[in-house]
Amino acid sequence: MEKIVEFYKNNKKEIVMFIAGFTLCLLVFGITTFYSSNKKATKEHKNTVEKSKKTSSKKKKTKKTSDLENINIVENNTNPREETNNIPTNNENIASQINPATEDDVVSYFEDVERRSSGNENNSAERERLKSDVAIIHDFLFENGTIKGKTFAELRNEIKLKILKITLSIDQKIDKYFPNYKERIKADYKDLKSMVITRYLEITNKICTSNQQLCATARNDFKNMKNSFKITWSLIKDLAKRSTTALKEWYVSTN
Repeated sequence: MEKIVEFYKNNKKEIVMFIAGFTLCLLVFGITTFYSSNKKATKEHKNTVEKSKKTSSKKKKTKKTSDLENINIVENNTNPREETNNIPTNNENIASQINPATEDDVVSYFEDVERRSSGNENNSAERERLKSDVAIIHDFLFENGTIKGKTFAELRNEIKLKILKITLSIDQKIDKYFPNYKERIKADYKDLKSMVITRYLEITNKICTSNQQLCATARNDFKNMKNSFKITWSLIKDLAKRSTTALKEWYVSTN
């Protein structure tokens, strides 16, 4: 023990310097270790934060993409309908497919022309429209034309007779309300009245071979038409001479 004390006294300065150096080394080592550990922890924390941000960003991106896909799906599901609704279509064709024209529609057309035949001769628009109507009616009755998508041949016999009767009324009204213009309106169809009467009698004669009830109605209507539309027997006789045997038989049976 005395030797240690004596050694300390003899080497006090060296011992103090050693302890101070050692302590300093420990302090530096501790600071270095702490700094390194703290830096590592900071780096790990930073990495963790960045990783978290990337993960969050990825999730948001994925969600956004998913949302876009969902939107696209919705658009894909709805767009065809919208496009279908926006495709220009022909309203008349659609209407004809949903509600095909009937015989009543054809009759309504003739009735409409008949009403407009009581028009104003001084109205050029009415004259031109009526001239067009006469052309359409002529083609329908004698040239296999169509009205409302139907031909004259497709109609039932009773409807044919009704239309022919209305046509005679149209012809008479043109004579009455368009006296100075009737020749221009009927320029290409000046025999319209004669042709309609002939067609009426031919159809009636055919009906009388198979349907006596309708035959009686048709004959009775024609008797009334003779007075209403000024159809003389001389006219019928003249038509019978120029027409078919069937019409001649009709003339003989009704004279």
